[in-house]
Amino acid sequence: MKGKSTYSYLKDPRALAEIRKHKWFLSQEAKYEIGFATAAVDWVKKYGEEWKKVHVKGLKDLEIFLERRKYRRFDIDTRLMLRQNESQFLAQVINVNYFGFLCRSRHFLYPGNSVNIEMQINQKARCRIDCNGVVERFSSASGGECELFVRFDDKGQQQIENCLAPGS
Repeated sequence: MKGKSTYSYLKDPRALAEIRKHKWFLSQEAKYEIGFATAAVDWVKKYGEEWKKVHVKGLKDLEIFLERRKYRRFDIDTRLMLRQNESQFLAQVINVNYFGFLCRSRHFLYPGNSVNIEMQINQKARCRIDCNGVVERFSSASGGECELFVRFDDKGQQQIENCLAPGS
C-alpha cells in the first residue's frame, strides 16, 4: 500500500472535534441519532484529505506526527509530590502541558536530575499520574524558591494525554 497515508484522524483531538460536530449535523439532518463510526467514515471521506492538508502541513512521516497542540498549557487544579532518592517534597504546579509541567518549589533540583512524579489532577474526572521525569530547566525565584520544568517520561505523557484529552 505504497503512498497510502497512515495518519489516524481518531488520534488527533482536533479531527475528533470536527467529527463530533459532523455527527451532530448529520443527526439533525436525519432527525435521529447517527452513530460516531458512521459520522467518522463520512467526515473522513468528505473532508479528511482537505482537512489534513491544512492542519498537518509539511510532515513527511505522519506516524511520528506531533501536533502543535501538545504544547498547549493547561491551568489545572492539582496536587504534586516529587521524589528523588529518599527525599520527597511538595511542589506548586504553575501549568502543565502534554510533555511536562512547570512548578515552584523550595527544593532545588538541577537539570538532568531524575524524579518520580505523583500528581492528582482534579478536573472533571479525577486522574492520578504516577511516572518518572527529568528536570529540563531550573531558575531561581523569589522567596528562596526555584522554578522547575520537569519533562514526563513516555508513560507520564500517555497518562497526561488520557487525563486531559477532550471528553475525558
